[in-house]
Amino acid sequence: MTFPSNRNIYKDIVDNLKTGLIPDELIKCSNCLRDINRHDSFEDAYCSKACSTIHNRSHNTSKLKTALKIPKRYRGASFESFETKSNIVAEIKEIIDSGKWEDPILFTGNGTGCGKTHLAICTIVEMARRTAEDLVFINFSDLMGEIFASIKDSANGSVDSIIRKYSNVFILCIDDLGAEHTTAYSTSVLYRILNNRYNSMKATIVTTNLSGDEICESYDKRIFSRMICGHVFTLSGKDKRKGIYKKVNV
Repeated sequence: MTFPSNRNIYKDIVDNLKTGLIPDELIKCSNCLRDINRHDSFEDAYCSKACSTIHNRSHNTSKLKTALKIPKRYRGASFESFETKSNIVAEIKEIIDSGKWEDPILFTGNGTGCGKTHLAICTIVEMARRTAEDLVFINFSDLMGEIFASIKDSANGSVDSIIRKYSNVFILCIDDLGAEHTTAYSTSVLYRILNNRYNSMKATIVTTNLSGDEICESYDKRIFSRMICGHVFTLSGKDKRKGIYKKVNV
């Protein structure tokens, strides 16, 4: 067998086969469309794990809502399905589009069923579609239940570790603050979480039926201060939780 004069060509091919290297093949990241070498890509499609996470979240909202533990009742919630004559949805979308999420978002109003939870869920889901960071949606009563469970049984983790978890997550949505029986201990826990998040400039979304005065009375002025230093939306209107009522003569 005769070889071309430049035997280095064959040597390079053999060496690449031995080492597992393959020739450069440019592809575009499926998320950000950046040019990358296939052998440097993540999952043969993305420039990074973050891009993979963002792409999967944005293309599978149903799976995302399940991962966030959004209550089944609200899995179908969307900005488009929120009935309003105001520009509140446009204002929330503007906040999300800005990418400046370090200021808290408070949905308040003394009426039940006016859409606070609906909008909070839409907000955190849309934010989740744009980041690879961790996000948590939790009812405040459940958060306190987790804290008290850890006090009774250390196998559930220490109180400090749970507070750190909710303090450090990139975006935290606390739903229905004030629905639980308020104690000095729950006030202390809430303050530690909100204060840690405020100092580290992490996004916090809160819904509550309480007014400002009621928050100060039930919890603490310092807590109220850390909740209203960002975007505050006060909702009012009829209860959107419509039932079916029938009058029956018996």
